[in-house]
Amino acid sequence: MKKLIIFLTFIYCSHNYAQTLYVIDESFKIVAYDQNGLPTLIKQFENYFSDIAVTSLGEIYLTSGTRLYHYDVSNDQLSEVFIISNSFGSNTSLTAGHNNDLYFLTELQNLFKYDITNNSLELIANLGVQTPGDLVFYKGNLIFKRSGTDQISAYNIYNDTIDAIFCLPDSSFWNAYGIANHVNSCGDNTLIISRDFELFEIDLENDTLTPLNFTHDTSIFGLATNTEYLAANCNSTLTTNPCSLSVEEYNFFSSDIIFYPNPVKSYINIKTNIIYDTVTIIDINGRVILNSEKNQRKIDVSELSSGIYFFKIINGEQSRIEKFVKN
Repeated sequence: MKKLIIFLTFIYCSHNYAQTLYVIDESFKIVAYDQNGLPTLIKQFENYFSDIAVTSLGEIYLTSGTRLYHYDVSNDQLSEVFIISNSFGSNTSLTAGHNNDLYFLTELQNLFKYDITNNSLELIANLGVQTPGDLVFYKGNLIFKRSGTDQISAYNIYNDTIDAIFCLPDSSFWNAYGIANHVNSCGDNTLIISRDFELFEIDLENDTLTPLNFTHDTSIFGLATNTEYLAANCNSTLTTNPCSLSVEEYNFFSSDIIFYPNPVKSYINIKTNIIYDTVTIIDINGRVILNSEKNQRKIDVSELSSGIYFFKIINGEQSRIEKFVKN
Protein backbone atom coordinates (compact mmCIF):
# COMPACT_ATOMS: atom_id res chain seq x y z
CA MET A 1 0.00 0.00 0.00
CA LYS A 2 1.25 3.47 -0.81
CA LYS A 3 2.01 5.82 2.05
CA LEU A 4 -1.01 7.91 2.97
CA ILE A 5 -0.28 11.64 3.00
CA ILE A 6 -2.56 14.09 4.82
CA PHE A 7 -1.93 17.81 4.42
CA LEU A 8 -3.87 21.09 4.31
CA THR A 9 -5.05 22.58 1.06
CA PHE A 10 -5.81 26.28 0.74
CA ILE A 11 -8.07 26.31 -2.28
CA TYR A 12 -11.18 24.29 -3.07
CA CYS A 13 -10.49 23.48 -6.71
CA SER A 14 -9.02 25.00 -9.85
CA HIS A 15 -11.19 23.57 -12.59
CA ASN A 16 -11.65 25.13 -15.98
CA TYR A 17 -15.30 26.04 -15.46
CA ALA A 18 -17.74 26.69 -12.63
CA GLN A 19 -18.67 23.63 -10.62
CA THR A 20 -20.87 23.33 -7.57
CA LEU A 21 -20.83 20.94 -4.62
CA TYR A 22 -24.25 20.06 -3.16
CA VAL A 23 -24.75 18.81 0.40
CA ILE A 24 -27.76 17.13 2.05
CA ASP A 25 -27.28 16.99 5.82
CA GLU A 26 -28.74 15.73 9.10
CA SER A 27 -30.97 18.80 9.45
CA PHE A 28 -32.52 17.92 6.04
CA LYS A 29 -31.20 20.97 4.22
CA ILE A 30 -29.59 21.31 0.79
CA VAL A 31 -26.60 23.65 0.66
CA ALA A 32 -24.61 24.50 -2.48
CA TYR A 33 -20.88 25.40 -2.21
CA ASP A 34 -19.15 27.32 -4.96
CA GLN A 35 -15.49 26.85 -5.94
CA ASN A 36 -14.38 29.15 -3.11
CA GLY A 37 -16.22 27.07 -0.52
CA LEU A 38 -18.93 29.72 -0.03
CA PRO A 39 -22.34 28.23 0.89
CA THR A 40 -25.81 29.03 -0.39
CA LEU A 41 -28.86 27.51 1.33
CA ILE A 42 -31.08 25.96 -1.34
CA LYS A 43 -33.82 24.43 0.83
CA GLN A 44 -34.48 23.02 4.30
CA PHE A 45 -37.02 20.19 4.43
CA GLU A 46 -39.05 18.80 7.31
CA ASN A 47 -38.43 15.17 6.34
CA TYR A 48 -35.32 12.97 6.24
CA PHE A 49 -33.31 12.48 3.04
CA SER A 50 -30.21 10.32 2.91
CA ASP A 51 -28.64 11.40 -0.37
CA ILE A 52 -28.74 13.83 -3.27
CA ALA A 53 -27.92 13.70 -7.01
CA VAL A 54 -27.81 16.29 -9.79
CA THR A 55 -28.68 14.91 -13.22
CA SER A 56 -27.24 15.65 -16.64
CA LEU A 57 -30.14 18.10 -17.09
CA GLY A 58 -29.26 19.94 -13.87
CA GLU A 59 -32.23 18.58 -11.90
CA ILE A 60 -31.97 17.72 -8.18
CA TYR A 61 -33.12 14.30 -6.96
CA LEU A 62 -33.26 12.98 -3.39
CA THR A 63 -33.73 9.60 -1.78
CA SER A 64 -35.40 8.54 1.47
CA GLY A 65 -35.97 4.90 2.37
CA THR A 66 -37.70 3.28 -0.61
CA ARG A 67 -38.74 6.56 -2.23
CA LEU A 68 -37.15 8.80 -4.87
CA TYR A 69 -38.02 12.51 -5.07
CA HIS A 70 -37.49 15.35 -7.51
CA TYR A 71 -36.95 18.84 -6.12
CA ASP A 72 -37.79 21.68 -8.50
CA VAL A 73 -35.69 24.60 -7.27
CA SER A 74 -37.36 27.23 -9.45
CA ASN A 75 -40.85 26.38 -8.15
CA ASP A 76 -39.77 25.18 -4.69
CA GLN A 77 -41.71 21.96 -5.28
CA LEU A 78 -40.87 18.48 -3.96
CA SER A 79 -42.46 15.57 -5.88
CA GLU A 80 -42.30 11.82 -5.26
CA VAL A 81 -41.38 10.14 -8.53
CA PHE A 82 -40.83 6.46 -7.69
CA ILE A 83 -41.34 3.93 -4.89
CA ILE A 84 -38.92 1.00 -4.72
CA SER A 85 -40.34 -2.38 -3.74
CA ASN A 86 -39.56 -3.33 -0.13
CA SER A 87 -38.22 -6.65 -1.43
CA PHE A 88 -35.32 -4.76 -3.03
CA GLY A 89 -34.35 -3.04 0.23
CA SER A 90 -34.20 0.56 1.36
CA ASN A 91 -31.84 3.00 -0.28
CA THR A 92 -29.23 5.30 1.25
CA SER A 93 -27.19 6.18 -1.84
CA LEU A 94 -27.81 8.08 -5.06
CA THR A 95 -25.79 9.36 -8.00
CA ALA A 96 -26.48 10.53 -11.55
CA GLY A 97 -25.59 8.72 -14.76
CA HIS A 98 -24.82 10.23 -18.14
CA ASN A 99 -28.21 9.76 -19.85
CA ASN A 100 -30.70 11.37 -17.44
CA ASP A 101 -30.66 8.36 -15.14
CA LEU A 102 -29.88 7.64 -11.49
CA TYR A 103 -27.98 4.82 -9.77
CA PHE A 104 -28.37 3.60 -6.20
CA LEU A 105 -27.30 0.68 -3.99
CA THR A 106 -29.78 -0.72 -1.46
CA GLU A 107 -29.19 -2.28 1.96
CA LEU A 108 -29.91 -5.68 0.35
CA GLN A 109 -26.89 -5.07 -1.90
CA ASN A 110 -28.89 -4.51 -5.10
CA LEU A 111 -27.52 -1.96 -7.57
CA PHE A 112 -30.24 -0.26 -9.65
CA LYS A 113 -30.49 2.19 -12.50
CA TYR A 114 -33.56 4.41 -12.64
CA ASP A 115 -34.43 5.88 -16.05
CA ILE A 116 -35.97 9.28 -15.30
CA THR A 117 -37.37 9.83 -18.80
CA ASN A 118 -39.20 6.49 -18.92
CA ASN A 119 -39.86 6.17 -15.17
CA SER A 120 -38.41 2.65 -15.21
CA LEU A 121 -36.14 0.69 -12.88
CA GLU A 122 -33.44 -1.79 -13.95
CA LEU A 123 -31.56 -4.16 -11.65
CA ILE A 124 -27.89 -3.98 -12.66
CA ALA A 125 -26.43 -6.52 -10.22
CA ASN A 126 -26.42 -7.81 -6.67
CA LEU A 127 -22.98 -6.65 -5.56
CA GLY A 128 -22.80 -8.68 -2.36
CA VAL A 129 -21.65 -5.55 -0.50
CA GLN A 130 -23.28 -2.49 1.05
CA THR A 131 -22.47 1.14 1.58
CA PRO A 132 -23.54 3.15 4.63
CA GLY A 133 -23.76 6.30 2.56
CA ASP A 134 -23.12 7.69 -0.89
CA LEU A 135 -21.78 6.46 -4.23
CA VAL A 136 -20.50 8.27 -7.32
CA PHE A 137 -19.12 7.56 -10.77
CA TYR A 138 -15.35 7.89 -11.21
CA LYS A 139 -13.88 7.17 -14.65
CA GLY A 140 -16.77 4.85 -15.45
CA ASN A 141 -16.63 2.99 -12.15
CA LEU A 142 -19.06 3.34 -9.25
CA ILE A 143 -17.12 4.42 -6.15
CA PHE A 144 -18.42 3.93 -2.60
CA LYS A 145 -17.28 3.41 0.96
CA ARG A 146 -17.76 -0.25 1.77
CA SER A 147 -19.83 -0.94 4.89
CA GLY A 148 -17.90 -2.06 7.94
CA THR A 149 -14.47 -1.24 6.49
CA ASP A 150 -12.17 1.71 5.92
CA GLN A 151 -12.07 0.86 2.21
CA ILE A 152 -13.24 2.81 -0.78
CA SER A 153 -14.36 0.23 -3.34
CA ALA A 154 -15.04 0.47 -7.07
CA TYR A 155 -17.57 -1.48 -9.10
CA ASN A 156 -16.69 -1.74 -12.79
CA ILE A 157 -20.02 -2.02 -14.61
CA TYR A 158 -18.36 -3.19 -17.83
CA ASN A 159 -16.38 -6.02 -16.18
CA ASP A 160 -18.78 -6.75 -13.28
CA THR A 161 -15.89 -6.65 -10.78
CA ILE A 162 -15.40 -5.02 -7.37
CA ASP A 163 -12.01 -3.94 -6.05
CA ALA A 164 -10.71 -1.92 -3.10
CA ILE A 165 -9.04 1.19 -4.52
CA PHE A 166 -8.33 3.40 -1.51
CA CYS A 167 -7.78 2.95 2.23
CA LEU A 168 -9.08 5.58 4.62
CA PRO A 169 -6.55 6.24 7.38
CA ASP A 170 -8.48 5.09 10.47
CA SER A 171 -11.86 4.25 11.96
CA SER A 172 -12.72 7.94 12.43
CA PHE A 173 -14.05 7.73 8.88
CA TRP A 174 -16.87 5.32 9.85
CA ASN A 175 -19.30 8.23 9.29
CA ALA A 176 -17.87 9.17 5.88
CA TYR A 177 -21.31 9.14 4.26
CA GLY A 178 -20.94 11.63 1.41
CA ILE A 179 -18.84 11.18 -1.72
CA ALA A 180 -18.84 13.29 -4.90
CA ASN A 181 -16.77 13.89 -8.03
CA HIS A 182 -15.86 17.13 -9.80
CA VAL A 183 -15.29 16.22 -13.45
CA ASN A 184 -13.65 18.11 -16.28
CA SER A 185 -13.01 15.06 -18.47
CA CYS A 186 -12.58 11.28 -18.17
CA GLY A 187 -8.96 11.84 -17.15
CA ASP A 188 -9.54 14.85 -14.90
CA ASN A 189 -11.57 14.01 -11.79
CA THR A 190 -11.50 15.30 -8.21
CA LEU A 191 -13.13 13.12 -5.55
CA ILE A 192 -14.63 14.78 -2.45
CA ILE A 193 -15.55 12.77 0.66
CA SER A 194 -17.16 13.85 3.92
CA ARG A 195 -16.40 12.82 7.51
CA ASP A 196 -19.20 14.04 9.73
CA PHE A 197 -19.14 17.80 8.89
CA GLU A 198 -15.59 17.83 7.42
CA LEU A 199 -14.69 17.62 3.73
CA PHE A 200 -11.64 15.99 2.12
CA GLU A 201 -10.22 15.53 -1.35
CA ILE A 202 -9.10 12.06 -2.45
CA ASP A 203 -6.40 11.76 -5.11
CA LEU A 204 -6.53 8.14 -6.25
CA GLU A 205 -3.54 8.56 -8.56
CA ASN A 206 -1.23 9.55 -5.69
CA ASP A 207 -3.11 7.76 -2.86
CA THR A 208 -3.56 10.93 -0.80
CA LEU A 209 -6.28 12.35 1.39
CA THR A 210 -6.34 16.15 1.71
CA PRO A 211 -8.52 18.21 4.10
CA LEU A 212 -10.33 21.04 2.36
CA ASN A 213 -10.17 24.48 3.87
CA PHE A 214 -13.87 24.67 4.73
CA THR A 215 -16.39 22.56 6.64
CA HIS A 216 -20.14 22.21 6.71
CA ASP A 217 -22.10 23.35 9.78
CA THR A 218 -23.58 19.93 10.64
CA SER A 219 -23.16 16.23 9.78
CA ILE A 220 -23.26 15.46 6.06
CA PHE A 221 -25.37 12.58 4.73
CA GLY A 222 -24.84 12.96 0.98
CA LEU A 223 -22.82 14.90 -1.61
CA ALA A 224 -23.19 15.61 -5.32
CA THR A 225 -21.77 17.91 -7.94
CA ASN A 226 -23.33 19.31 -11.09
CA THR A 227 -20.69 17.60 -13.27
CA GLU A 228 -20.19 14.15 -11.74
CA TYR A 229 -22.61 12.53 -14.21
CA LEU A 230 -19.92 13.05 -16.89
CA ALA A 231 -17.76 10.33 -15.29
CA ALA A 232 -20.41 7.69 -16.08
CA ASN A 233 -19.52 7.97 -19.76
CA CYS A 234 -15.92 6.80 -19.23
CA ASN A 235 -14.39 3.32 -19.00
CA SER A 236 -11.16 2.87 -17.02
CA THR A 237 -9.65 0.04 -15.02
CA LEU A 238 -8.59 1.44 -11.65
CA THR A 239 -5.52 0.51 -9.61
CA THR A 240 -6.44 -1.79 -6.74
CA ASN A 241 -5.37 -1.15 -3.16
CA PRO A 242 -6.26 -4.05 -0.82
CA CYS A 243 -5.44 -2.10 2.38
CA SER A 244 -3.46 -3.45 5.31
CA LEU A 245 -6.12 -5.20 7.40
CA SER A 246 -5.26 -8.55 8.92
CA VAL A 247 -7.18 -11.63 7.79
CA GLU A 248 -9.13 -11.73 11.07
CA GLU A 249 -10.08 -8.04 10.84
CA TYR A 250 -10.98 -8.28 7.19
CA ASN A 251 -13.25 -11.29 7.68
CA PHE A 252 -15.29 -9.49 10.31
CA PHE A 253 -15.44 -6.05 8.73
CA SER A 254 -16.25 -7.33 5.25
CA SER A 255 -18.80 -9.91 6.39
CA ASP A 256 -22.28 -9.41 5.03
CA ILE A 257 -24.31 -7.78 7.81
CA ILE A 258 -27.68 -6.43 6.70
CA PHE A 259 -29.86 -4.19 8.88
CA TYR A 260 -33.47 -3.89 7.68
CA PRO A 261 -35.90 -2.23 7.29
CA ASN A 262 -34.38 1.24 7.17
CA PRO A 263 -36.16 3.53 7.95
CA VAL A 264 -37.81 1.47 10.71
CA LYS A 265 -40.96 1.87 12.82
CA SER A 266 -40.95 -1.03 15.31
CA TYR A 267 -38.42 -3.83 14.83
CA ILE A 268 -35.12 -3.85 13.01
CA ASN A 269 -33.68 -7.16 11.82
CA ILE A 270 -30.04 -8.20 11.56
CA LYS A 271 -29.14 -10.69 8.85
CA THR A 272 -25.63 -12.16 9.06
CA ASN A 273 -23.79 -15.47 9.30
CA ILE A 274 -21.29 -14.23 11.88
CA ILE A 275 -21.53 -14.50 15.65
CA TYR A 276 -21.26 -11.17 17.48
CA ASP A 277 -21.28 -10.07 21.11
CA THR A 278 -23.67 -7.12 21.25
CA VAL A 279 -25.37 -4.43 19.20
CA THR A 280 -25.41 -0.97 20.77
CA ILE A 281 -27.76 1.77 19.59
CA ILE A 282 -26.32 5.29 19.74
CA ASP A 283 -28.16 8.57 19.18
CA ILE A 284 -26.98 11.48 17.04
CA ASN A 285 -25.20 13.01 20.06
CA GLY A 286 -23.15 9.86 20.70
CA ARG A 287 -25.14 8.66 23.73
CA VAL A 288 -25.67 4.92 24.17
CA ILE A 289 -29.40 4.31 24.56
CA LEU A 290 -29.76 0.54 24.09
CA ASN A 291 -27.64 -2.62 24.33
CA SER A 292 -28.90 -5.86 22.79
CA GLU A 293 -28.35 -9.40 24.03
CA LYS A 294 -25.57 -11.54 22.57
CA ASN A 295 -26.21 -12.43 18.92
CA GLN A 296 -29.73 -10.95 18.99
CA ARG A 297 -31.21 -10.84 15.46
CA LYS A 298 -34.34 -8.74 16.05
CA ILE A 299 -34.32 -5.52 18.08
CA ASP A 300 -37.35 -3.57 19.29
CA VAL A 301 -36.87 0.15 18.59
CA SER A 302 -40.56 1.13 18.81
CA GLU A 303 -39.97 3.25 21.93
CA LEU A 304 -37.31 5.41 20.28
CA SER A 305 -38.21 8.92 19.20
CA SER A 306 -38.15 9.66 15.49
CA GLY A 307 -34.71 10.63 14.22
CA ILE A 308 -31.25 9.46 13.20
CA TYR A 309 -29.49 6.66 15.14
CA PHE A 310 -26.48 4.39 14.75
CA PHE A 311 -25.93 0.66 15.28
CA LYS A 312 -22.57 -0.35 16.72
CA ILE A 313 -22.10 -4.09 16.29
CA ILE A 314 -19.32 -5.43 18.51
CA ASN A 315 -17.29 -8.61 18.11
CA GLY A 316 -14.52 -8.87 20.71
CA GLU A 317 -12.30 -5.83 20.26
CA GLN A 318 -13.66 -5.10 16.79
CA SER A 319 -16.70 -2.99 16.00
CA ARG A 320 -18.68 -1.73 13.05
CA ILE A 321 -21.12 1.20 12.86
CA GLU A 322 -24.12 1.71 10.56
CA LYS A 323 -26.72 4.49 10.35
CA PHE A 324 -30.50 4.03 10.50
CA VAL A 325 -33.62 6.19 10.68
CA LYS A 326 -36.47 5.72 13.18
CA ASN A 327 -39.83 6.88 11.81
